[in-house]
Amino acid sequence: MQKSSFVVQFWYMSTLVKDTHDLINFLQKKGYSKEQAEGFVEAVKDFDTDKLATKDQLSLVITKINFLMGLNVAVFAGIIVLLLEKLFV
Repeated sequence: MQKSSFVVQFWYMSTLVKDTHDLINFLQKKGYSKEQAEGFVEAVKDFDTDKLATKDQLSLVITKINFLMGLNVAVFAGIIVLLLEKLFV
């Protein structure tokens, strides 16, 4: 199974897990046996999807981390400059 298709299928499953019959049919059409599909549905039906992050939320976190890393580099560079000035002045 390709990584991108797994992500799409997982998104599909996490939103339709309340309709287990349709999900089992979907998995069987994708090549899973009835037993595999039923077992998978049983395993994922209790997932707490309310705590999953969206791509936009993850993107915002990454942006904030990148900003803070840049800020740290700038502060560190400033400290180095001040130390060098103290040493050579």
